[in-house]
Amino acid sequence: MKKIISIVLTLVMLLSSITVLAADTDKVTVNMNGAEMQFDVEPIIENGRTLVPFRAIFEALGCSVSYYSKDGIQTVSAYRGDDNLMITIGENKMYFGAKEITLDVPAKIVNDRTLVPLRAVSEAFDTEVIWYDDINTVGLYPKSGAHKITSVTVNKDIKNNDGVTLVNVAYSYPVIENREQSKFIDQINAEYKANAESFLKQAEADKEEAQMLYEQMGAEDFLPYENSLTYTVNTDRMGILSITNHKYYYTGGAHGTSIKESRNFNLTSGTELKLDDILNGSLDDEIYVMVYDVFVKYFEEAAGEEFNAEWAELIGSETKNVRYYITDDSLVLYFDVYSVAPYAFGTPSVEIPYNENTFRIDLKNAKLDEYKFELEGNPTTGYKWEIIGADNERLNISEEYVQKDNTEGLVGVGGTYKYTVKGLKPGNASLELAYIQAGKSVNDAEKAFIVDVYVDKNNKITILNIDDDVEKVKIEPGL
Repeated sequence: MKKIISIVLTLVMLLSSITVLAADTDKVTVNMNGAEMQFDVEPIIENGRTLVPFRAIFEALGCSVSYYSKDGIQTVSAYRGDDNLMITIGENKMYFGAKEITLDVPAKIVNDRTLVPLRAVSEAFDTEVIWYDDINTVGLYPKSGAHKITSVTVNKDIKNNDGVTLVNVAYSYPVIENREQSKFIDQINAEYKANAESFLKQAEADKEEAQMLYEQMGAEDFLPYENSLTYTVNTDRMGILSITNHKYYYTGGAHGTSIKESRNFNLTSGTELKLDDILNGSLDDEIYVMVYDVFVKYFEEAAGEEFNAEWAELIGSETKNVRYYITDDSLVLYFDVYSVAPYAFGTPSVEIPYNENTFRIDLKNAKLDEYKFELEGNPTTGYKWEIIGADNERLNISEEYVQKDNTEGLVGVGGTYKYTVKGLKPGNASLELAYIQAGKSVNDAEKAFIVDVYVDKNNKITILNIDDDVEKVKIEPGL
């Protein structure tokens, strides 16, 4: 099968690199999902920790990046969605949001490039890090959904004629792997690219205004305008894809402005999901009433006595402008900053866990303690279900065959193959089965069943995709 063939080829390439690396044992290679990353300054190892150029690693993780140097203090920041990470060069700590994380090795300058500790920054952004000691290679495996989604990241400093940076621009947008050869996915990719290009043009248009502010404030007090666009994939499983763009603008003043824009897609039907495609009921009669009720309750608890009738009336007038995105097992409703509450409340949001009676879409099989499924078969015909591929490091798989009741002595009754899957270690994993005749290869499988899963840090399993179409999963001739 294609997936197994790709794994074999990856192993062959990896093994073939051992001879080359043996001649240069000091060289450290960093692979992202099996593909070697390229750096303008080679990674180094210090006190058993790998350090890499900050811009390359953060951009590969889909982050926008900023760098500041003032009064001898140099700071690197990375932003992705609502997450932000900050490292000061030379300090043995970093901040991920409000959380302080101790570093075994601080960030440092090497050949005029800032290097940051690879494991610490990668794990902060939900990326598994594995060190392959025999070949001096670090493997990075970001959390993924049903599709491979890569980031295109651009950083640009807009300067005046004297070389002063007036506007910092950093943006990233998703590119969804289109193995389905879907025109709808092509359209989504084109729209996210166009949105990012429009974001850049808007930032470039701020140059003249920023120059005027620079002349008014002077070099000592002026801070460059900031324009940052990143995205997060909220869910990508079982044909449902949800992505949120996160925009941040700073154009002087006490604080910047944050905006979230979410889109939700049904890749199977090729449609963008409206709120009444997700929830049961009509918008005006039930859904918007529910939106009003849940946010009134939210602010009654969050604001206490500050919440009043005028505030409730404002929420009622804005219910039709509510934004939303889908996670693996819930719907999140939110309003823009300032739209229904003071700035201090940020982006007010309410999460609605999946319930079959409330939702039109199917979000079952998320965060399971164990995943069970059954496949029908009849070994008396010479065929049986066999596990031909499994991630035994992340998954514990048990199986049994139960013969159907055959009191009448019928021929070819068959039985049921029962499987139970439990999570052992966080990360993405697959289980592949084929209905094969004894002595035949997987190419000749009568049926196939592939399930892709994600195991979270609590070892709970979420089903990302199930493929039981043998015509899609068989190896193509010549591979």
